[in-house]
Amino acid sequence: MPGAASGRRSVVDEDPAHTVLRDLFAFSGAEVVPVPVDRDGLCVDQINERTSEKAKPPKLIYVTPSHQFPVGVTMSLARRLQMLEWASAHHALIVEDDYDSEFRYEGNKQSSLAGLLPSGNVIYIGSFSKSLFPSLRLGYVVLPAYLKPAFMAVKWITDRLSPVLEQEALASFITTGKYARHVYKMSRIYAARRSCLVHALKQSFGKRVTVYGAEAGLHLMIELDTELDVQHIQRMSLAEGIQIYPATAYSV
Repeated sequence: MPGAASGRRSVVDEDPAHTVLRDLFAFSGAEVVPVPVDRDGLCVDQINERTSEKAKPPKLIYVTPSHQFPVGVTMSLARRLQMLEWASAHHALIVEDDYDSEFRYEGNKQSSLAGLLPSGNVIYIGSFSKSLFPSLRLGYVVLPAYLKPAFMAVKWITDRLSPVLEQEALASFITTGKYARHVYKMSRIYAARRSCLVHALKQSFGKRVTVYGAEAGLHLMIELDTELDVQHIQRMSLAEGIQIYPATAYSV
């Protein structure tokens, strides 16, 4: 590309985000560009300023717009449109990970990035680990047509023996409508549990607690106004049989 920087290609990732993703991109030879997340999702207007001058312009953006991990915010429609516009202008691909988008308890569900631009540059991925169970080890990807041959080639090399019996059973579960009924039933159960947890947090800590991501998904993040450090809180919780995960571990 004429005039492009001579360094490594960069990949945009949310900050905070799952550390495995950063490792995966780094091991692939990319320079990971962590971009902050606010209440509307990834801050698109900060991508350019956070990209190293030594790296080539980002060609891939990884996001969790339906229920950001770990903050839990839902990307606003305005931010989604801004991201699509940025990616189109810079000829970049977006990887949209809707890992637990089946569960939403408040407000209307936003259209996926792939749905807003169905013929565009969005790779839409999801899994059944949250809606069914993790050991099923089945996921799916919706690709732009031109990427299908490359993905099929990589799939053939890296993971040739996907479980046929489980796929057939899942296909039947979906086509008979039982999967949709299962998701509806579990959404009501999870909504009740989520409401109970949020109520207990606010009852115990009052204005000292801020809850993020309670409107969707299977996790939430809390910010607690306290002089105790997070490791001490984690030890106290574990002594009561409750496992919590410090959000600081996911931040750059």
